[in-house]
Formats: sequence, structure tokens, C-alpha cells
Amino acid sequence: MRIHKLTLVFLSITVILLALNIYKHNSYESWKENKHYYSVAVGFAEYHPVYGEFKLTAENGEDFGLFNESDFGYWGNAYNTDSKFMQLPQTISAQWVALRERKIYKGTFDLPYQKIDSLFRLKNPNKKKFNVYNKNNIYGYTFVIGIEPGGYITLWLEGNYKYQKEIARFKAKTTEEYLENVIEQESMDVLREKLFDRSQTSQLDSIFKNNIPANMEKWKILSKKYNYILQFENFPSTVTAIDTDFFNKERDAFPTNNRHVVKTGVPFSFFFRINKDNNDGSVDMRPSEELMEAFKVKQSTLAINDTLVYLVNYNKSKKSIEGFLTTVNEIKR
Repeated sequence: MRIHKLTLVFLSITVILLALNIYKHNSYESWKENKHYYSVAVGFAEYHPVYGEFKLTAENGEDFGLFNESDFGYWGNAYNTDSKFMQLPQTISAQWVALRERKIYKGTFDLPYQKIDSLFRLKNPNKKKFNVYNKNNIYGYTFVIGIEPGGYITLWLEGNYKYQKEIARFKAKTTEEYLENVIEQESMDVLREKLFDRSQTSQLDSIFKNNIPANMEKWKILSKKYNYILQFENFPSTVTAIDTDFFNKERDAFPTNNRHVVKTGVPFSFFFRINKDNNDGSVDMRPSEELMEAFKVKQSTLAINDTLVYLVNYNKSKKSIEGFLTTVNEIKR
């Protein structure tokens, strides 16, 4: 009887330990499932010098922050930091000094979490590979924070060289605060000396002295999106996809055997290899910036039941790509 009771005790302890292990495993799997590898980068319009602090924050309080101190970058491009394994961000916070405008901007914004989560969960071949110590085959995305004149922020999700997707755009408000110091706004001249070393200050002086403009109107045009059909015609069977860049800095690779309904910027460039396996030559086409004006004009006269179409045709004899802007109704005629 006593042995029987001891057996029941040991069995009970075994069941409890097994249940704890299962709970611990499930909790770990749940914790791991909600986390992803990603990095963060920041860049801004050319000749628009900025100093600031930027942060992505997850629901559990984890954050990925970085300062920007020296980049006089190009719109949509930035240097990124090392990756982290953490929950996806739900908010973005930013505060920066725009020296040309002599203004300080600040804002915290909610991100479209479901959109971001769905993109990370997709088995997307366009994810980039991260170098993580003692781990192999780690893939993820980089969040690229773009700053432009007027306090505007654009957030992209960047994968490998073929892929970049706009997530959201925000507008920050001006403030008298500088980063964590709640003080009366210092003069921009003092901030310039305080925040930048001598070589960077010299670069700033050159920008201001020569009145090199940060073209705000151009960024408005570049960020414009259109609903249209992207259609590929007469491409060789060996070409399965076309690497496509758009003026708003989105990128993707589109299969040539389909018409693609897109909402994105005006096409900026197309690229493919005639025979990928044999590395047999490459073909590319880069429309001029005049195409942005053509889209704008065509859109303004578009009938309610019509849709813009950008035809991309491969000329086999010339081994070249030709592009043509039209509409569904015009094609039917």
C-alpha cells in the first residue's frame, strides 16, 4: 500500500514536470513565432542636412533606435545597422533638426502592424540575408526611414536588391524641444556647431553658401502613386521575371507571363538577363523623368471606367525594351 502511494506521488510529479516542459516549450515557440530578424536605417533628401533620433518600438516595449549624425544621403537610400531578433514594431518615433529649414520636428505614429506582419510571414524570396554570429541562413528585412523637407517621414521595407515596399507616410509637427532637452530652441547656428564636427560643418556651409536646393516639389512628385496595369509583351521564354524600380523607390521583380495590377510610383527602370543560366547579356531600360508628367496628364483625363496601362515590350531584333503609356480603353480601340 505504501509502495502504491509512493508510485502515485512519483507519477504525479512526472506529470507535473511533463506539463511544465510542454508549457515552457509552447511559450518559447510562441515567443519565437512573434519575433523576427530585422534592421533599421535612416536616410534623407539630398542636400537636406538632418540630425535626429529615430526609434521603432514593439508592443512589449522593445525598441530599435538609432541616431543620424553624418549622412547627406539620397532619398530612399540609407546605411543600416546590425539586425536584431525582436517583435515587429507598432510605432515609430522621430525627432530631428532640419538645418536648412531652421526647424525641429517631432512625432510618434502608429504603424500598420497587420500589413507589416503579413509581409514578414510571407515566404518571400526577396528577403535579405543577415550575418548573425553562430547562425546560418537568417533572412529578414530592413526598415528604411526616409526624411524629407516639410517634416515628412516615409517608411519602406527593404529586402534584397530587387525589393523595396512603401509601408506608410507621416507628417511630424514642429517643436521647441531638442531631443530629450526640453529647452527653448537654440539658434540653428549654435546647433550646427554643436551637432556636427568641423568637416561636416564645412559641408553644411557649402550647401548654404551655394544655395543648393532640397527640391520639395520633386519629392512630392516622386512619392506620387498611381493605380495602373503593368503589362509585359514579347519577352523570351527564358526570361521569367523583370527587375523593376519605381520613382517612389519601391522595387520588385514581376513575372513576364502576367498583367500586374499595381499601386505604386511611375516606372524608373527595367532590367533582365536574356538567359540567366548562361549569363548571356543583360537588357535594361530607364524611362526619363518626363514619364512622371505623362502619368500625371494621362491620369487627369482618365475616364471613370478606364485604367492606365504601361506596356513594356521586348524588341527581339534590337534586343531592347520599349515602354508605352496607354489605357485599357485605348487598347480596346
